[in-house]
Amino acid sequence: MKLLIIAIGIIFMSCNGQNKTNEANEVAKEPIEKGISELQKEVNEHPTKQNRNALATAFLSEIQKDKGSPHNATLFHNAINLFVQNENYTRAVSLLKQTIHGDFGGKFTKADILQLASINEKMGKPEYANAIYASYLKAFPDVKNRADVKAKMKGEYFEIESALKGLVKKMTDSKTNKVNPEVAKDYIEICTLTALANPKEQKNAKYLQKAAEVTRSLRMFPKAIQFYEWIRQSYADTPEAPKALFMEAFTFDEKLNDKEKARKLYELFLVQFPKDDFADDTQFLLDNLDKSNEDIIRKFGK
Repeated sequence: MKLLIIAIGIIFMSCNGQNKTNEANEVAKEPIEKGISELQKEVNEHPTKQNRNALATAFLSEIQKDKGSPHNATLFHNAINLFVQNENYTRAVSLLKQTIHGDFGGKFTKADILQLASINEKMGKPEYANAIYASYLKAFPDVKNRADVKAKMKGEYFEIESALKGLVKKMTDSKTNKVNPEVAKDYIEICTLTALANPKEQKNAKYLQKAAEVTRSLRMFPKAIQFYEWIRQSYADTPEAPKALFMEAFTFDEKLNDKEKARKLYELFLVQFPKDDFADDTQFLLDNLDKSNEDIIRKFGK
């Protein structure tokens, strides 16, 4: 998206304590809506969590009125910084993920990734921050702040393979054989953040596929669908893409009971991957999509 910075008239502190960027100081070329101006004045004169939250919400609502506006990127980031000031880190993280994924390589990408890492540190998740920092350094190997970023990393240099193996060892309770949901969520998040901060890395398809498998084990099926779609859209040339499409169709079929969506995806699979190892399974599932298990058993019993 094209970015044109407007002045919001309020000092926004970034989550890592750095000064606001020069972009936030530039003069607006169009007047801000009166309601936002009034909220902004309140925040300037008597800042509270309530009016900061109201202003952030107003910024996000303004974006929805004109999704093509060149000012939207600035409004979006000002909303993020207001949520950070309110220590509403969960909301800030959600918005940062959205803009990094949707506009990677844009004007704010590098700062957004570092802010995401910093917020995770504030939330007591240094392992998440390490994953982000490591991917940032791989995505931008020539950045001038490379030494500063490495200095922020806790412990030894982060390697996702070893981190994931360590989490796998702790994920299942040896006594009950049940998945530890907290460890599983850590596994999912590290896979997500690694891919988010360095999307050009083709190995991400493998990490996202693993994240989808763990997500399914937690019965978070809509979330698993998101991972499958991410793989299909961003890593279409990897070996994981056919399986992602098959599993997306199968999840709609067996877990979400959305037969029409499953039908379309099964058919798409057969068009895109007619010689794949899953092609026969896909055809069988498609042929029997509307049949009950009893009907299928009777069919084979003849």
